[in-house]
Amino acid sequence: MSDALSCTYCDGETLHSFAAHVELFDDAFLRVTGDNFQLFAPAPTVAVSERLGKVPYFLRLPEGGVIELPAFVLVRAPRKATGP
Repeated sequence: MSDALSCTYCDGETLHSFAAHVELFDDAFLRVTGDNFQLFAPAPTVAVSERLGKVPYFLRLPEGGVIELPAFVLVRAPRKATGP
């Protein structure tokens, strides 16, 4: 288990974003937790945006949700990310 990182989560269905925490477990799956929700996603199904200066990272979840992480966080992308 790794340490949780603060993030912003958008469900992809509304314009509302939520303060949350994201964790990577055993390099196998992500857990996203907020005040009233908890989500899991297999790590290989999460698309990771490219590194671009100080622009935040965006992790796109298979069900359509998006996680925004600060640019200073080191993100290891899965070998084969899926998504647009």
